[in-house]
Amino acid sequence: MPSPLGDLADLTVDLGNEPDSYASTIGYTGTIVALDLIAGAVAGRDTDPWQDIAEQTTAVHHQATGAVAALRERGARCIASDGVAAGASRASAEEGALLLREVVRMTAAASATRNYLHGEMESAGNTLHLVYGDGREIELARSLAGAGHLSLLMTTAEVDQADSLSVVRLPRVADAVRVVLETVVLQELVAQLSDERGVPIESFVFANGDTKQGGLDMSDFEVAAYSPAC
Repeated sequence: MPSPLGDLADLTVDLGNEPDSYASTIGYTGTIVALDLIAGAVAGRDTDPWQDIAEQTTAVHHQATGAVAALRERGARCIASDGVAAGASRASAEEGALLLREVVRMTAAASATRNYLHGEMESAGNTLHLVYGDGREIELARSLAGAGHLSLLMTTAEVDQADSLSVVRLPRVADAVRVVLETVVLQELVAQLSDERGVPIESFVFANGDTKQGGLDMSDFEVAAYSPAC
């Protein structure tokens, strides 16, 4: 898609102008891949961390479908969601909070692991917890679930499912690849929760035409207010 910034640049990376959702799901993951490829080229990287991305995405999505199905009914009744992560996965926590707000219409926030441990978790209650990580995050997810709080852990470690705890096991990959795979889990989560809540994914409440270059074509979207049962 033409843009003023692209017109000013000497070189551009074309993401293919693929059809995308209103929540820009393809645009987000595509941008991560493109930025990592650019960074790798600048740094002289001699390996390709993306060579198995198709197989990895398929495998993670298969896991995510089952893990989310196990929590979707209860998760759809939650009044809010907290995403907790460290390192590169903080990008996933932020993206998850945005998708839950924008698509599922669930109040959501993202926190760094140590900030969450330092007191933010004290407000847990009828909250869906999305925990990303392989270190302190594992104990955090277990403690939340042990107290009866619904949690989904995305980790490379071997962690057993438990009451109130669903787990998606991720492969050990480069940080950027991991973020894309975590986002695959998030996209399946919001798809199932939206379906459970009866919220059409491409519907929205506020039509803001000044957030995208060229504005919005209102014929592409359905404006629909939604108020969950209290």
